[in-house]
Amino acid sequence: MLNIRLQLIHEASPLANCDLKVGGSDFVTNGDGIVDLELVEGQHQVSMWVDETMLKRKIIVDDSKSHIILDVTPRPTLELVVERLLGERYKLKSILGRGGMGVVFKAEDRVLNRLVAIKMLSGELEGNQEAQRIFLEEGRSLAPLVHPNLVAIHDILNVDSHTLMVLEFISGDNLDALLKNGPMDEKTALRYVLQMTRAIAFMHTRGFIHRDIKPGNAVVQADGTVKMIDFGLARSLEELDQKGTSVRGTPAYMSPEQIT
Repeated sequence: MLNIRLQLIHEASPLANCDLKVGGSDFVTNGDGIVDLELVEGQHQVSMWVDETMLKRKIIVDDSKSHIILDVTPRPTLELVVERLLGERYKLKSILGRGGMGVVFKAEDRVLNRLVAIKMLSGELEGNQEAQRIFLEEGRSLAPLVHPNLVAIHDILNVDSHTLMVLEFISGDNLDALLKNGPMDEKTALRYVLQMTRAIAFMHTRGFIHRDIKPGNAVVQADGTVKMIDFGLARSLEELDQKGTSVRGTPAYMSPEQIT
């Protein structure tokens, strides 16, 4: 067992006389927001009521620290965070999708009077400096790639250590959604595949590979134009040659060479 002093902070002040539960036992913080605990090493959930709202936070207990400060100030929603980061130019409208790598929002560019997509890293990747660096570098590298079948990158924003990518807004359904209605006829499928291969070939001529070609990353617009999206796994051939070809992608859509 380890002796741990847990201090709760709320809006930059100690959270005094707060009822909380840790490991199935009930405790109350003192006037300085502190409670002394005996806990085994590992991860523990702390539950408490703050302003009539039940909050749950996790703490990691090990022998390297005896005093844990836990800020239980309610976290702003992701939408509010993004709105603050975007400033006056872009008006947030809705969430378009969430994935393992990031979150994509629909927004309005108030200066150019057009819809755009705003992408940012999600979850723990937002606090990962290496992930932020790669996201920023790839956005800068891929921005010059202009092709009718590739989503265009309009801008890269770096605000308060958050990186956001401003993309062309694509209206339509991805091939995953369209295939739920059943198999396509051969002419339609061939028309879509040819557009995808043109985009992939263009990337190759510019020294990039996509590495995540799948139906979910190809959007069909109303006029039948296919746009390849999501450059989250794209890498330059030069970088792969220097650093090696670590396997990344969606397993169900990987080539035999990647699988082996």
